[in-house]
Amino acid sequence: MEILSGFESSLACRTNEVYQCTGHKSTSKDKKILGRLYYKGIEAKKMSSLPFVSVITPVYNGEKTIAKCIESLLNQDYPKDKYEVIVVDNGSTDNASTVIKEFVHKSTSAQEHQRKICYIHEPVRGSYKARNTGIKQASGEMLAFMDADCIADKYWLKNGVEGFSDDNVGCVAGTIKSCDPANYVEEYLSEREILSQQEKTDNMPLSYAKTANAFYRRDVFERIGLFEEKWVSGGDADLSWRMQLETDCKIKFITNALVLHKHRSSLKAMFRQCVKWGVGYSLLSRKYRDRMPKRTFKQNIWIFLRFLSIPLRLLPFYFSDKDKIAKERRKKYLDYIAFVGWEIGKITGLVHKV
Repeated sequence: MEILSGFESSLACRTNEVYQCTGHKSTSKDKKILGRLYYKGIEAKKMSSLPFVSVITPVYNGEKTIAKCIESLLNQDYPKDKYEVIVVDNGSTDNASTVIKEFVHKSTSAQEHQRKICYIHEPVRGSYKARNTGIKQASGEMLAFMDADCIADKYWLKNGVEGFSDDNVGCVAGTIKSCDPANYVEEYLSEREILSQQEKTDNMPLSYAKTANAFYRRDVFERIGLFEEKWVSGGDADLSWRMQLETDCKIKFITNALVLHKHRSSLKAMFRQCVKWGVGYSLLSRKYRDRMPKRTFKQNIWIFLRFLSIPLRLLPFYFSDKDKIAKERRKKYLDYIAFVGWEIGKITGLVHKV
């Protein structure tokens, strides 16, 4: 004897009148089939009510990562006609544009592939400029942002959209995890959880969503404006803060909207990234002067002395085989490198326009 679920049984019971009118005797198998058909109808109706989402991804010289990024976006568990992928080439000098155009060609030529992929060339450098260009071309009521060196989980889009169940949520911040590290630099950045999404950090007055994994309602941009496109870093925090300070919208952090991020793999690339982050922090400190934490005199002295000791501390690391140094000792060296980049960036940020 087959046992029906409570949901299917209740639905099957409603079909008894139909069988009585036709003279047929209903069986448990018939009821089970009808229940499942009804359930599929509910699911189809639910899918049709999902919002249209525009996924915006800027890329600059990302030929090594952009293919996997786009593939992950095309394989989302989300209705094909309910989202578009907008890739903004920010003046790449490698073959990134060729890779993107191949995906665009495939998406327009394959009958079974109805997902819309849009390629945009933005010659003016700047990731926030590229994102703003994508926003202006987007047609979605929800805007999702992901970086070109990220890979989205299959349910990323679906779970991110579900995070807007509360009307007061203007932004959803998903989880950013590291790809499997290929060397000691990637391992260090992964263990330091450089891009982890947190509701509150010690050196920031408000929470914010990193644009490597962020969802926004379109009307948020209509109310507060676009990204600060002249900024090299910190624009994601600035946007989130403006939303929280100028509207009644809030940020919701969720764990099931997951992307994997590929970290910088060389010391030079890591150092440059830290400089950019330092510039961004400096710009935020100047714009939100009354809200950002201020250093004490003792803290400034400690930082100055630590800065002076950097050359002596890093010389042994520079002339050694990095892979053979003990992990904890190597981590300290990398901390110093990151610190120098961060502080240089903060000084450089003083001459940037806010």
